[in-house]
Amino acid sequence: METILELRDIEKIFSQNTVLHGINFDLRKGEVHSIIGENGAGKTVLMQIIMGIYPKDDGSIYLNGSEVNFSSPRQAQNMGISMIYQDIWLFPDLSIAQNVFIGREPSKRSLNCKIIDYQKMYDETSRLLKMFHLNMEPNVLVKKLGTAQKKTVEIMRALSRNAAIIIMDEPTESFSQQETDHLFDIINEIKKDGVSFVFISHRIEDVIKISDRITIMRDGKVIDTVQKNEIKRSSIIDKMLGNDLADGYPKLTISKGEELLRVEGLTSGEIIKNIGFVMHEGEIIGLTGLMGSGRTTLARTIFGVNKIDRGNIFVRKKKVAILSPRDAIRSGICYISDDRFGKGLFASFDIGTNINISNLKKASKFWLLRNGFIKKIAKKYVKQLGIRVLDIEERTDYLSGGNQQKVLLAKWFNTDACIFIMDEPTRGIDIVSKVDVYNIMNELKRKGSAILFISSNIPELLGICDRIIVMYDGKVVKKLDTEDTSVDEVFHYATGGRDIERL
Repeated sequence: METILELRDIEKIFSQNTVLHGINFDLRKGEVHSIIGENGAGKTVLMQIIMGIYPKDDGSIYLNGSEVNFSSPRQAQNMGISMIYQDIWLFPDLSIAQNVFIGREPSKRSLNCKIIDYQKMYDETSRLLKMFHLNMEPNVLVKKLGTAQKKTVEIMRALSRNAAIIIMDEPTESFSQQETDHLFDIINEIKKDGVSFVFISHRIEDVIKISDRITIMRDGKVIDTVQKNEIKRSSIIDKMLGNDLADGYPKLTISKGEELLRVEGLTSGEIIKNIGFVMHEGEIIGLTGLMGSGRTTLARTIFGVNKIDRGNIFVRKKKVAILSPRDAIRSGICYISDDRFGKGLFASFDIGTNINISNLKKASKFWLLRNGFIKKIAKKYVKQLGIRVLDIEERTDYLSGGNQQKVLLAKWFNTDACIFIMDEPTRGIDIVSKVDVYNIMNELKRKGSAILFISSNIPELLGICDRIIVMYDGKVVKKLDTEDTSVDEVFHYATGGRDIERL
């Protein structure tokens, strides 16, 4: 196969810290070449160098045999390279069509003036929406979409540019298995036209399934590049970590305590319909369903973001009125959003401030911030969660995606909450960091907290949760004990299956 992109001896240094050590990598026409590694391995930085976001400090980049040096993403895009970033880069107050064609809107002439051809823009966006089986209009505002839907819009934008090379950084992190499989079908179809993909993911199963070749990175170095049929999952983990991973799901089994949260007949708008469930002290309850099933909407309704039209919420058997997030926090409920920067963190703030901002009452005295206390608490969680930082005062947006996610977790662990609603808390986190998060969840569980764990990763829920609640079309369709169910059964109900169909 023809090599269309080649990186030779790429090096990158940040603040006297070498993050890329002589990286060699190549991409062939019509293939999917995946890169996998821990947080901080250098995967995203390497791609950002290709896109012209960061300059390389040494080495060469060749595109179709000619050396190139891009100084901006626009230059890379003009040469046929598009990148879908781990964090969502969309304009929330613009429509789907406007986001897909931003900066390159089709035009037509009218009365000797050049104007935007909205009909052509909407028609092309409608074609892409149908390709992804999304039943929505191109003029829908992006702010009304869920996280997975927003990620799909970014993929549509890259495809609309007719790129020869598409770099995908964690594209499936907020997708269900069905949505992931559909994306892979589209990638395999596009490959037939000679389009090449660089696929970055922490999901080893996804990497094995979609890749032609796999490159494993660790500590800024390429450890190995192999054909996907030449390596097993366990070997990938060993090469990523440099050691064996003892237990991917350190499940803690303890007796449940008193009732902590009860939801009865909860209804919100046209999405959440008559939801009811109970959570006890020392329980981790999984919540899953396909995109659009209402998982995140349910979480935001319990947290007071969305209006409750009908139904009641009880905390410790006492009815509470939750009209806002402030009410929820006062009732001991916290919500860890799946959208890190949109709804979770202040990107330009330092790590210490982000961790302490959820508990300013403790972090201040006489209306003045206690800087020593803020640093002490931040250092505690940096150590506990294994957050890789150079300094507590480092800006949060300078961290890797996985480390940003851990700062978000630390922000809410640093509260007096007893009910934790975690929406995709391990999204964008490597295997070792996931185990760190599971251990933190187990510690919360041991202390008597209750955790509602929302995830699209069914094996993850089976591995760490006590029970699983399955949603479909805004309703709870099944409640399952993790000891007596399977991936297939959970997926059956998540896709609208009924009990009678399994007889």
